[in-house]
Amino acid sequence: MRGFFPRLAFATAAIGLTAALSVQPPAATAETERDCFNVNSVSGFQADDDDVIYVRVGASRTYQLEVLGSCPNVDWTQHLGLETRGSSFVCTGMDVDLIVPQDGMGPPLRCAVKAVRRLTDAERDALKQRNRH
Repeated sequence: MRGFFPRLAFATAAIGLTAALSVQPPAATAETERDCFNVNSVSGFQADDDDVIYVRVGASRTYQLEVLGSCPNVDWTQHLGLETRGSSFVCTGMDVDLIVPQDGMGPPLRCAVKAVRRLTDAERDALKQRNRH
């Protein structure tokens, strides 16, 4: 009988902890909507430096891909590959790597993407304006 009470106390504590973990504030339970794109729909890209690139998807969407560290020569390359994991959809940085050819200077570089974000219409338009000058 001596072992019954410690087990009961442990079981009660475990149930209380499980209940406490399952109760979240309303803001935490509201799932944020992810905005994904299919790599087969990418129609172009641009890179102003070696840690952020922008990919155009279709006629009106632009996504910012933030590289983990830096990706040498991504701002000079004429071609860029996107290699996905699992499916052809990119929703987060962990879904895709950049493949950057080195134009005869060795094998392509693989650069990990740490963040993906769709630009707002205003940000997209500002990026277009910046590139016209």
